[in-house]
Amino acid sequence: MAENKTRQKENVFLKEDLLKSKRFSKYVDLLNALLEDGKQYSNNETQKIIDGFLKGEVK
Repeated sequence: MAENKTRQKENVFLKEDLLKSKRFSKYVDLLNALLEDGKQYSNNETQKIIDGFLKGEVK
C-alpha cells in the first residue's frame, strides 16, 4: 500500500504585505531594501533573508 503524503503549501506574501506585518515590524527598513517589489515570499523565506543579512560579514 502506498501512502499518500500531501505537502501543505506555505502561505506567500508580497513585499508590501510583509512590510505591514507585526511579525517583521522591526525589520521594515531592512526588508524594504532586500526584498524585490512584486515578488512573493513565505514567512520562512523572509526570516532566512533577514538572518542571512544580519549574520553577514562586515567589510
